[in-house]
Amino acid sequence: MEAMTTGEAAVVLGVTQREARRLAQTGDLLVAGTVGRALLLDSASVHRAAGTTARHGRPWNQQTAWAAINLLNGGKATWLGESERSRLKSRLIRRTTAEELNWLARRRAKTSTYRASTSYLTDVQRALVASGVADTGRTDVDFGLAPRRDHAEGYTDAAGVASVVDYYELVPDPTGNVTIHETSCVAGLRMGSSAALTAVDLAGSLDTRERSAGLRVLRELLRSIGAQA
Repeated sequence: MEAMTTGEAAVVLGVTQREARRLAQTGDLLVAGTVGRALLLDSASVHRAAGTTARHGRPWNQQTAWAAINLLNGGKATWLGESERSRLKSRLIRRTTAEELNWLARRRAKTSTYRASTSYLTDVQRALVASGVADTGRTDVDFGLAPRRDHAEGYTDAAGVASVVDYYELVPDPTGNVTIHETSCVAGLRMGSSAALTAVDLAGSLDTRERSAGLRVLRELLRSIGAQA
């Protein structure tokens, strides 16, 4: 994993160092490690963000991102007002590509990676709303990827993160075997696991096969919602 400092990342992205650090805190950029007090960022995630930011515009807030995911799954996103929901659905149908959706929904959660004892992995996974590499064995959609049993991934809220980290003695590790997405959108968590959520997470992966699978399923879901309009 090649890394760069927040200063170098800021130059690539055309933002301040403070903004680069904020993007790392929200999970928009992948943290590769630290050297002393200096934060190191994964170069691939920085360049990927640089290539999509200008093209796709400002990411949605959490409520809107989760609403879009819910609509792709055939839901009604009832936590949005009727007019806002109608505009969002129209955008998904008429002019949103899978790549754009991946960018626009990227602030749906703050992502952190931890290391857990392998004996705890199954229990950690049960404590989360499964997604990403842990949820590719779904029966409703074929991702073409076997679920990774050596890695737990999913969503919870801030209290859930604190509880899981403490109870299962998780240690922060950028290359760890547990990926936790923390969201404040309670309505999103109540949706549970879904094909669209897993697809969005995979589409943001730095692994080529995972990213391709996620984008492919997102395209299928976008075509499906368009056909139903």
